[in-house]
Amino acid sequence: MGEEEEGEMTAPAYYNENNPYAAQWLRNLIDAGHVAAGDVDERDLNAEMASAAQLNPAHSRWLMGYPAAWDACAPTETPSSRKSRRRS
Repeated sequence: MGEEEEGEMTAPAYYNENNPYAAQWLRNLIDAGHVAAGDVDERDLNAEMASAAQLNPAHSRWLMGYPAAWDACAPTETPSSRKSRRRS
């Protein structure tokens, strides 16, 4: 693995694996120095996210790089393009 320069700090790696066998395999790879040192999280994040609250629209807007003024915009709809037919 690459050597760190003096004074340079790197964050530990984060691994998520909810299969116990694969999680232990990751720990063995970390111990052997084959992958970056870090934490192995065995939680099922998909199950945890399913029960989480709704996504914050302002956060989504920020992630996409839109200006904060967009938070004040009212919800919009696309008007229907169907027009009623006149019967003669």
